[in-house]
Amino acid sequence: MATNTVVIAGCPLHNPNGKPYIAAVICFPSGERTFYLKQHLHEGEEVYCTPGCDSGLIDISGTRIALAVCADFTHPSHAATAKRHQLPVLLANHISTTGGWQTCGNSGGWNAAGELAVNANGTQPCLVLCRIHQGAISASVEVMAHLPTKASMID
Repeated sequence: MATNTVVIAGCPLHNPNGKPYIAAVICFPSGERTFYLKQHLHEGEEVYCTPGCDSGLIDISGTRIALAVCADFTHPSHAATAKRHQLPVLLANHISTTGGWQTCGNSGGWNAAGELAVNANGTQPCLVLCRIHQGAISASVEVMAHLPTKASMID
């Protein structure tokens, strides 16, 4: 609250109507929270999870942001929404193997013009810290040196 920080973190989310969602919880400094539900599942994820259907647009400090989780960024329709509305994009991606998939990491942020503003190293656990001011993104990556690297992680 003191630093007006919005935290976005990946999580599974209970679905009262069936299989769980792959989600991102968005925690605002006010104490409010909401969720973005991954819309585009990888082949095989549908066996265990339900796709979301919301746009993934949130408001941070008066700036609308488009969120993407993992495979969302590979679907042209998802990117088209951000481009059509000239929105910055934040992407969260896992860095290790999960469910038999080798993930690529590289979480990051793109400005409203589609230019890369920040990109995490795809092999080290880290936090991507973005500052959003009047629609502009400035960012940094903090490596979590006390956590195991991708090469040392196992399923």
